[in-house]
Amino acid sequence: MGESKMGEILFLVGVLLALVVGLLAGSFDVVKNNRAGIYAVLALLGLLVGFMNISPREAQGFLISAIALLGVQSISASLQNLYSGPLASVEPMVSGFLGAIGVFVAPAALVVALISVYQMASGQEEGMGVELNMPPAMKGGRKR
Repeated sequence: MGESKMGEILFLVGVLLALVVGLLAGSFDVVKNNRAGIYAVLALLGLLVGFMNISPREAQGFLISAIALLGVQSISASLQNLYSGPLASVEPMVSGFLGAIGVFVAPAALVVALISVYQMASGQEEGMGVELNMPPAMKGGRKR
């Protein structure tokens, strides 16, 4: 099995695990009592996805998507006032899913961002999918 296929499978497992954690977060003590272990597995899956699954061409889009997901996850606590009446039973599931998806995506985003910064700092003209539009003199050569 290729590295890309394994990365895809790990990504799907991470998203499905985050979904299951979210759906069961408010109702099952097994999830509540083992949240640290589940989050450790999600973080490990996120690291593996960051190393295995994100190609240089996908990095920019992935990082933008990760910022959006982590932004939504970070304001989920502020949205608790919206959950009233019939929506009160949905709140643990939504916040559980957003928390779990944040734990999964953050390590992958960290890996991809660090690799991208390293590639740009090491003098490679293309970081992880971001083409630097520098004048030829700055690229180490002169136009003749």
